[in-house]
Amino acid sequence: MALPNRLTCRYLLELPDELLILVVEKLTQETSVWNGKGLSNFRQTCKHLHRLAEPIWIKQLRLNRSSHPRHLDFVLNRDPRRTQNVQTLEITPSPLYTEPPALSSKLRFISRFANLRVLKVAISFMADTSEQEQPHETLDCELKENGLAELQECSLHITTSWKPRICGFKTDRLLRAPKLVKLTLRDLDLRQFPPQSIDNHSAALEELSILSCQVDDPSISALLSKPRSLKSLTFGSLKSPHHGDLQGNSQRAAEELDMTRMMARVLGLAQPNLHELSIYFTRLNPRQASTEGQSVDLHELKSLEQLTIASYCMDEAGVEKWRPASVFRKLPEGLQRITVKVGQGVFDVVALANALQGGSASQVHEPENTGEADTLNENQSLSHPAMNLPSSLQRFEIFESPHLVQGMPQRPFNRDDQKQDDKLQECLSRMANDLSSSRVQYTHRHLWSHEEEDGSTTCYFWERVLRASSRSSSENDDQLISDREAGSVEDILSEWQEKRL
Repeated sequence: MALPNRLTCRYLLELPDELLILVVEKLTQETSVWNGKGLSNFRQTCKHLHRLAEPIWIKQLRLNRSSHPRHLDFVLNRDPRRTQNVQTLEITPSPLYTEPPALSSKLRFISRFANLRVLKVAISFMADTSEQEQPHETLDCELKENGLAELQECSLHITTSWKPRICGFKTDRLLRAPKLVKLTLRDLDLRQFPPQSIDNHSAALEELSILSCQVDDPSISALLSKPRSLKSLTFGSLKSPHHGDLQGNSQRAAEELDMTRMMARVLGLAQPNLHELSIYFTRLNPRQASTEGQSVDLHELKSLEQLTIASYCMDEAGVEKWRPASVFRKLPEGLQRITVKVGQGVFDVVALANALQGGSASQVHEPENTGEADTLNENQSLSHPAMNLPSSLQRFEIFESPHLVQGMPQRPFNRDDQKQDDKLQECLSRMANDLSSSRVQYTHRHLWSHEEEDGSTTCYFWERVLRASSRSSSENDDQLISDREAGSVEDILSEWQEKRL
């Protein structure tokens, strides 16, 4: 976006203030207080533009490892009204461990912004046994002093060298925020969650994410029972105090399965009206669930409409095919959409198609050649009942994204790949017919990274998408509606032109 100068200022001032504010917001997306001078130059064009840009210029603050608290303190002290205009604060000092005093100096700005709506904190620090205040203690005090009356979105990611994680963090202060809609907790110990201290039951909270946190049955039951209007929940890599600091992949997989089953049971009691559920797996081998008979039961979530299963598993003996059909046996009747994301493994589409027809997702494997396919034991493929997917399912999506490959981007699509695509297309068609769903989609993303001459690294990708539908596409394809929003640039500009004419 071209920046205005003093020569074009008189033409710019002919625009209405509503359009000028949209221009300022566009500049805010490209620059900020700490990087770039686009918005600063815009403010310095004239007093009128300075008055319009002042509230938006200070609305978003980002404190990273190169930000100096003294600089921000100087900017805020020049005009006391600026603290009232700050709505978004992001504190991401460094991906490495930072000294606690440096973090605490940045966290102390939270209490100064009474109208804070978005707070994102991602910090990591070394364990310090001194008597000085630790960063998580500073954060707790700042949240208490702020009051969080206008807070709508909050994300906390606190990493420390302590083992175990930070214990007893006052998460209940966030749940007391009357307007909090979205909350993300990562790498926290939630076992000392005090449920009796929350009176309003988080009436506004709609989206909750719990990732890599240490929880137990009482704490997670108390935490999930508080939100009254929760619509979306995301969890994964939860830690149990009973397993301790495990080293083996099999033990971590067992822990992950136990925590997933516990979350499903708690959700059935505390949040039966949940609409969206996302589960992330990092260690679980789905064949363990089928062999041990420990499947995850979600049929108590009567209002669940969308289920997302993300897997980033690596088997000890190599790449293990991801087969969620062996983990999730009982699904709610009203489920409309299932999305499966595979990050490092390979999704077994053939096994899933066989499971839907009555085969076993854990025993049926994809044949390597035609002879093996002809000699496949039919009795073995029919030894288990079919996967119980609801008839209300409308879309089944599969996303595959393997490892990043070094080298120049080339499209490796030959005759063997075409045969594999034909086989996948046949399986997708069988799935669409068996599920009676509107669409089954398979997306495979190929990634490359290439080092340029200047030393920078560029990533390339291309996607291969296969679709199948059991009904006519004219009846089931999504209808894309593009209506202009009220107050858009086109509306304001057209009205302004009409007034000038």
